[in-house]
Amino acid sequence: MRLDLDGLFKPLDTHEAAAFTAERDALLAEMGAHLQRSAHGTKLHIGALAPGCERCVQGQWSCLFISSKCNADCFFCPGEMDREGVPAHAERVVFEDAPTYAAYLKKLGFGGASVSGGEPFLSMDAVVETVRTAREALGADFHLWLYTNGKAATSEKLARLAEAGLNELRFNIVAADYSLKHVARAIDLVETVTIEIPAIPEDEERLKALLPDIAALGVQHFNLHQLMILGDNAVALVQRGYHFTQGMTPSVVESELAALRVLAHAVRAGITLPISQCSTAYKEQWQCKTEDRRAAATVLLPQEWLGEAALVERCLVETGAVERVRQLLGEEAVAGGGLVSLEDALRCPEEVGFSLQTFKVVLGEAETHLEDSLDLRTIKVTPGKSVAFRFIPVTYLRPVQRDELQARVLARRAR
Repeated sequence: MRLDLDGLFKPLDTHEAAAFTAERDALLAEMGAHLQRSAHGTKLHIGALAPGCERCVQGQWSCLFISSKCNADCFFCPGEMDREGVPAHAERVVFEDAPTYAAYLKKLGFGGASVSGGEPFLSMDAVVETVRTAREALGADFHLWLYTNGKAATSEKLARLAEAGLNELRFNIVAADYSLKHVARAIDLVETVTIEIPAIPEDEERLKALLPDIAALGVQHFNLHQLMILGDNAVALVQRGYHFTQGMTPSVVESELAALRVLAHAVRAGITLPISQCSTAYKEQWQCKTEDRRAAATVLLPQEWLGEAALVERCLVETGAVERVRQLLGEEAVAGGGLVSLEDALRCPEEVGFSLQTFKVVLGEAETHLEDSLDLRTIKVTPGKSVAFRFIPVTYLRPVQRDELQARVLARRAR
């Protein structure tokens, strides 16, 4: 029987939104100087961010989903667990083996990567190979971490991962009914141990009570992310009667408040455990943009540069000036109404003028899986593997000053 989500879905009304905003502002004000703001204020935290979170804020994070097999049944999970035949994939690109994924990480300039699932410890050999291969290919400064519920994380397996080069382990303790027994096994075996869970409104008081035990155990970081409708979890979330934001990703308002209350409680109680809130606002306004920015930077053409909001900006000749530019610079300097390099732009007289066309770059699937009709650019990761980038035209024009073009040319030469 199909559930009528329309009848259960509860967006905030005007009065509820005002009350939520007032409480949120009060909590932020209460934390005062204890509260730190990263990523243009979208990521709130007390204490330092986990090393993996730092890579994410920098736009340097790739996440490999090693399989869909799992030994837990969390209501908030966006994926259907135990599906057969789901290949390892990251950023919508399928990877057939560990060396290809390592080559991809290196080619696109990532600074860190995580392994998730499903439950990675159920695919232990593949995980160890992935971690070891990435470590050997990318060196000691590359940060590698793994997400787990801990149920299958034996001391022997933890030692194997540490030996292979894993830096950080992140535990979902909700899957173990908030038990810390699985976390305790990793404390002396893995360099950084983090707990990362969604802020479940009903469990707020349990979380507050658990903070001293988490800190005493030696956990270095505690991350609380906001519940959101994603993948297959819509029914489970809506049935709980939560209120949702209205936006690209409907998110649980009570979850954001619960996370902030936990942070405020830690400040009041003098608990020094670093705690971070990973909100939908951060993911939409910062994480996605930095992913697009990194992707765009890999496929810039000579006449393009990376502008604001992860958009690729391109030199175009203003309407009516194309023939004049051809006369001045030659046929080879103009293609499709646009200049083919920034150097050509500087060679044009100022009276010719320029305009810009912009594109958003989105990481696509493997080249062989894409339609011929899409506007694509590809880069080769290995001789047998390419990654495609899809361009979505955006209507946006702005004037370009010669000194800006000169600065872009100098920056490109410096690279």
